[in-house]
Order: sequence, then C-alpha cells, then structure tokens
Amino acid sequence: MSVRGTGRQKGTMGTTGESTRDSTAARVTLALSGFRPHSGSWQALEQAFVRQPGVRYAYVCAETEMAYVVYDPTLVCPDQLVAAAAQAGFCAETPEPR
Repeated sequence: MSVRGTGRQKGTMGTTGESTRDSTAARVTLALSGFRPHSGSWQALEQAFVRQPGVRYAYVCAETEMAYVVYDPTLVCPDQLVAAAAQAGFCAETPEPR
C-alpha cells in the first residue's frame, strides 16, 4: 500500500522479521519536528527507529509529522525511541497521558 501522493511503501519492518500483530507488541505514536520538505528525511528516521532492539515496524509520515512504531516493550521503551530520533537529528515527543 502506498502513501497518497508519495508513491512509497508504508513503513519499514524491523530486522527481527516478527509479526506486528504479536500480543506482546506495543504501539506508540510520536509527534515529530525537524523535517525538511521533500528531503526524504523520513527514511532516515524510520531507519533510526528500526535499528533499535525490539522495534518491529516504524512508519513516519512527513506530511503530518507523526511516527507510528510497533515495538516489544520488554526490549525498548518510548523514551528510547525519542532518544533515537534525537540522535538522527529530529525532535520527537511522546503523547501526553489523557
């Protein structure tokens, strides 16, 4: 499935090859900033996420400046994903609890 208007495939799978529908998987949505229009920087950020241990899937939408990550909470936490984004040159924030 392609993102409307970009022609790219949705998301990047982690190296574990595990299903994103595992019962131990957690999901987080991160608010992002630091994108340059039409730079392809979303690819670098997706790669930064999937290089983290336990990340099974990452999808970055530059248009909405949001990242959607499926991960194993026993191996990585949202704060580590925020740190990975910072290391890649982006600002990411976890959502505030409601």
